[in-house]
Amino acid sequence: MRSEHVELERAFAQEEIVLVCWEPSCQMHRLAHWNEERWVTHPQVKGYQKYSHSICRSHYRLCQEEIQRYVAKEAAVSSASNQKVAAV
Repeated sequence: MRSEHVELERAFAQEEIVLVCWEPSCQMHRLAHWNEERWVTHPQVKGYQKYSHSICRSHYRLCQEEIQRYVAKEAAVSSASNQKVAAV
């Protein structure tokens, strides 16, 4: 883990693109060439111009769950609507 922080600091010093989770309160960072599951906690550097946004694994799972809930809700509404039409 320590080498990841060193590599991240080096990227900041060399003004490379650094990916940061799009959630405003999240401090997860990674470099583009890292594996998608490889994120490290690092305070956001205010004013850093080479940030690009991505989504960390924990927020990705939360979004997936929210989408699944929404799809299930819409499917239930659609099913109820179809049953009303069939009854008429």
